[in-house]
Formats: sequence, structure tokens, C-alpha cells
Amino acid sequence: MNSDAKILILYASYGDGHLQVSRALQQAFRTQGVRSVEIVDLFSHAHPLFSFLTRQLYLKSSSLGLYGLSYYLTQDMRPDTLLAKWLHSIGERRLRQMIRERCPDAVVNTFPLQGSSRLEPETERDLEPERQPENRLAEGAGFLADMHVPTFSVVTDYDLHGRWLHPGVHHYFVPAEEFKTQLIAKGIVPERIHVSGIPVRAPFCHNRRDGSVLPGENGKTGEPVILLIAGAYGVLKGLRRLCTRLLDNHPNVRISVVCGRNERLKREFKRRFDGQERVRIYGFVDNIHELMAASSCLITKAGGVTLSEALAIGVPVVIYRPHLGQEKENADFFVKKAAALSASRADELIRQVGRILRAEWPPSCTEHTRQSLLKKDAGETIAAHILSEIERRSNPAEEGAR
Repeated sequence: MNSDAKILILYASYGDGHLQVSRALQQAFRTQGVRSVEIVDLFSHAHPLFSFLTRQLYLKSSSLGLYGLSYYLTQDMRPDTLLAKWLHSIGERRLRQMIRERCPDAVVNTFPLQGSSRLEPETERDLEPERQPENRLAEGAGFLADMHVPTFSVVTDYDLHGRWLHPGVHHYFVPAEEFKTQLIAKGIVPERIHVSGIPVRAPFCHNRRDGSVLPGENGKTGEPVILLIAGAYGVLKGLRRLCTRLLDNHPNVRISVVCGRNERLKREFKRRFDGQERVRIYGFVDNIHELMAASSCLITKAGGVTLSEALAIGVPVVIYRPHLGQEKENADFFVKKAAALSASRADELIRQVGRILRAEWPPSCTEHTRQSLLKKDAGETIAAHILSEIERRSNPAEEGAR
């Protein structure tokens, strides 16, 4: 493989999952000998104020259901509509500048709506012959044809929203077979789709749930631990009351609460459970894989990356109150695959947690289905494919014969 290759990975700070996938990919490229792998939040670089305001709007509108409404209204958005063209153009000028300055051999998207979708022209050879006249995914591409930088999209949710479909994307990496089928139905040739899974960082691939006690914690090995994750920004609602009810209904468990970057939530929890030895409060942590491995059950939002990390660790999951949009779709997908439980009310969640603690779930008959979703080598698979494509493009004879 080409150790001199330059890789540019783009993400956006709407939640923490896109950054974690980018870091997993960065590590995978470096493991394969690539030295130059840069991660960039394109929106923040190009439009800092716009990025900040839309992040705040995203957090507020998700809890109110407004984001979910917009998500479903645009789910089948075609890339040739005015709205799609505007969304895809955000950050494009800044990206042009970065391409000229850094000269990357490939651009990797871990977030939809990136200007890189217009970096390279795609021709009709990329579409199934019978779809070429109607399919407009290739139209309007080539806006930056002089750059000829291949772009790759890594889908980071278990739902294929129309925002992921861009003119000029060279290759799609999707989490499961269902999404490859959906892309083919939209006219993308199978050769440009790879079922890779969602990349997770190495610690999640090398750890398995064992019920061990973390250093500095009180408790006994094998004692039930409920891990409650509020999300990177601590947006999961009603957690203090939920924590109290879990303690009342399951008197033999300990609870670890991760508040993310929400310092106010962390302070409120510390005041409420001060002196309570059965409750451990954390802010934003870097060792979430260790907390998962030490837990009997995980209560969380339905982020695609968090669910993939939990799947890799092997901790049973209860998804609590998923927001409309990709969270709801992620939750539905995992529940359908018997890879998670879901609850919309506190009493329902307490019952689901009880099923897990009593070893009534997950049923052994669904283990094969869950294992089919588990792709621990996703990052390495994606990195190897992209490096192979860079190598192929560097060989003019091979490229011309294609």
C-alpha cells in the first residue's frame, strides 16, 4: 500500500459519533502505514457561526420533534433539487482551498451534506444501463472536475437518508446489506457499494463485556451495573428521576451515569445522589469502552455509532426515548434485528432492564442475527479499499483499461 498517500476525512460536530468514526478511520489508515491522515470539521472551518447556531438548533429541535419532521420531509430528497444543491454546497469554497493546499489523494465523508460530493465528475458508466436516462445522481457532477479527487462516503447511521446521495461520490460504505439494496434501487451500481459496517475505535474491538470492576470504584466483580449514557451533550431527558426508579426497583445494582459535556446535568446528579455509593457520576469520558465492558446493561440514545460500539463490546442495550429522525430509524433497525430493546416510558424501560438482569434477553436464537451486524474490521476494510483505489488510479494503464 502507498504510505505516501494523503487522506482527508471530513466530519461535522452534530453529536460526537461522526468524529469517533473519523478517528477510527484515521487509526485504520495509520495501521496500514499511511502517515498523512487529517480530520477536519468542514462546517466549523468554513462557517464557524453557522456551524455553532445549527448545532444548537439541532439539539433544541431534536427534543421538540422539529428535527424529525424535517428529516422525514427530506428523506427522499433528490440531489438535483434546489435545497439539495444548496445543502451540498455548504463549505465547498473552503474545501476547494483545502484541496489545493493539501493535495489529498482521497476525501472521506463521515457526514452527509459535504461539498466534497462535487469534487469529481462521475459518468454514466457508474449507473446501471437501464437507469442512465432517468437517474440524475450523476447530473451536475464535475463542479471541481479539474481536481479529480475521489470521494468516499461512510454511512454512520442504520438508515439511508437522501442526504447521503451525492453526485460524484466514488464509493459508498454502508452498515448492512439492506442499505446496499436500497442504493442499488436508486441506481448506484453494486461495484460502488461495500457492506463494511460502521467503524469503531480499536478499544471497542479488543474488549468484551466481563463484569469487571474499574479501578477506583466500589463494588464486586459480577455485581450488576447499569450504564446510563446521556449522550455527548447530555441531552437524554428525565435521567435523575429514572435513576431513582431504577435504584428502587433493582436494589442490588450499581448505576454509572455519563453526563457527557453537560456540566449542569453532572452537577445536578452530584447534588441529588451525593453520598450514594450505588451511583457513580461521570462527565465526558474517554474510556467509555471500559465502562461498557464492566456493565450488565446499557441505557442510551440511539446514535448509530454508540449502538455499533455496544454491539462490538457485547453489552445488552435498551434504547430510551429515541428522537424522531435517524435515532428512531436506528432504534427500529436494532430492535428488528433483536440487537437491542427500546422503551419510550420509564416503566417500560424498568421492565426491559429487568429482563436483561434476569438473563431473559437477548434470546440465544437471535445470536446469529446480531453477529451478522458485527463487523469489527470495518475501519480496516474501508481503509484498505480506499488505498487500493488510490493505487489503481496511480497506474494510468490500469485506469485507462477500466
